[in-house]
Amino acid sequence: MKNLSFSLSMVALCAGAAVISPVYAQQSYEQSTFTIPENSRTALRAFIEDERDRACDAAEGGSPKPCVTPEQQVNIVPPGEVLPPDVNIVPVPDTVTGRIPGAPNLTKYVYAASNVYLIDINTRRVIDVVTLPAP
Repeated sequence: MKNLSFSLSMVALCAGAAVISPVYAQQSYEQSTFTIPENSRTALRAFIEDERDRACDAAEGGSPKPCVTPEQQVNIVPPGEVLPPDVNIVPVPDTVTGRIPGAPNLTKYVYAASNVYLIDINTRRVIDVVTLPAP
């Protein structure tokens, strides 16, 4: 009888854990107050400038004039919004993210449209964004 009672208790415990575990494993950043620290913003802005310079040099053969006109600039997706599926995202390289404190669980830094976004990896919801100051 003890074995049956123990077995039923274990089944109930495992079933409960299966239901509860995904809730705790998922973390939602819809209402997140996390912001990227200022020293990390500085490193990410330097990355954005380097990427923009590299892209401009490749597009214009090294011309010093700006390669992105105001008409070509993409609107910044603010925190709380979701990056549209048509926005191409590229993970920020480890050479950059390795120099800054790690992103929270289930998030990553991505480069898109000349901005760095910290996004929820499951939903593409923007947690925070780093941009270059307007010229």
